[in-house]
Amino acid sequence: MMKRIEKILKNKELDGYVIRESKKEIYQLYFVKDKVETARSGKFVDTFVTIYVKHDEKLGDATFQIYQSSTENEISQAIDNARNNALSVFNPPYDLVKKETFAGENEEKSLKNMADEIANAIFSTKANAGAKLNATEIFVNKIETHIINSNGLDKKSYAYKCMIETIPTFDKENESVEIYAQTNFSEYTKEDISNYIAQKLFEVEARAKAEKIELPEKMDVTLRGEEIENILQEYIQQLNYFNLAMHSNAINVGDNLQNGNGDKITLTMKNKIVGCADSADFDSDGSSFKEKVIIENGVAKDQFGGNRFAQYVNKENTGALPLCEINCGDLTKNELENATYLECLQFSGIQCDFLNDYLGGEVRLAILHKDGKQIPVCGFSISGKLSELMGEVKLSKGREKLPGYSGPAFIYLKDLQVL
Repeated sequence: MMKRIEKILKNKELDGYVIRESKKEIYQLYFVKDKVETARSGKFVDTFVTIYVKHDEKLGDATFQIYQSSTENEISQAIDNARNNALSVFNPPYDLVKKETFAGENEEKSLKNMADEIANAIFSTKANAGAKLNATEIFVNKIETHIINSNGLDKKSYAYKCMIETIPTFDKENESVEIYAQTNFSEYTKEDISNYIAQKLFEVEARAKAEKIELPEKMDVTLRGEEIENILQEYIQQLNYFNLAMHSNAINVGDNLQNGNGDKITLTMKNKIVGCADSADFDSDGSSFKEKVIIENGVAKDQFGGNRFAQYVNKENTGALPLCEINCGDLTKNELENATYLECLQFSGIQCDFLNDYLGGEVRLAILHKDGKQIPVCGFSISGKLSELMGEVKLSKGREKLPGYSGPAFIYLKDLQVL
């Protein structure tokens, strides 16, 4: 299909093109409680084309999808329609990624075996009385990504990605409480999966027993990986070439981002980390990656970005790096044994705003650690000044990996407002 599309593209009045093809092989298991209800497998292909047209000293582009059933006439018509659309787009000109080839390793794994291993790890996890998994879905995918462009670029990579969706449930006397849990990963061990499921079973039990109680106006809190990643994204966006090109960056290289006595953060943008599902060999333009340290010891050190905006700001094309990694600290849960704090486990959504110096959100579930007790609580919000909180932050010794994040499993923040 890619060769068919390219042959037609070469006969059109275009100034460039990129063809992106994704072939996905899937194996899925659907459980009701611990019994398999459905097993499903299949193969799918998605093909997208972006065409480029120079006009009025600008560069227009348009993207459209081609289906495997498309005829040559349909492909030709789709290209003509896209060309007309591109004439309405007025971007500053830039060059497509230059000719380069890459062929990733096509490792053969059994998707069924992987799904079965994941299922065994999930359902061998023991829970307290009343806690169970009401429904579970396991998705294992092998993805082949192939990109070519009009400059002769030709790159292909292979990846395995897994996802678990489950509904942990806790039965009380007169009601059942449910939460939704989802995790994505590329590498796994039985222990990793079992620990994740055990944590979610703990959380649903805590959610069922959580109470709204009067809390002090200010408290220390801990945040976990998902919230840490959301905070870091504020800094990452400010140090991206896009914001630099739009003259909307509020952080400049050399700015001190952590005035205080907390643990200093070093943030590196990467393309591959073992276990992170968003790992990639190249970006959607076909650009090769170059790792970039953008924050070093709390100070903004550099910027990064993909092909188009790198040209706009006359900087090195690092590729649109998909992963962020930060250093861990020395803090352990044992050191907090006698501390009074809120361990935040579930948010309706955390808000982080660098421009307004704000960090906060509504907490759906937390564990109040006080006087050696652990009390599930809910129904409150936290807020504080981002700059002050990050200036005094403490980083955990343990590491957590998410699809786009590798860093401390939790951070400790002091004196947040509790509402």
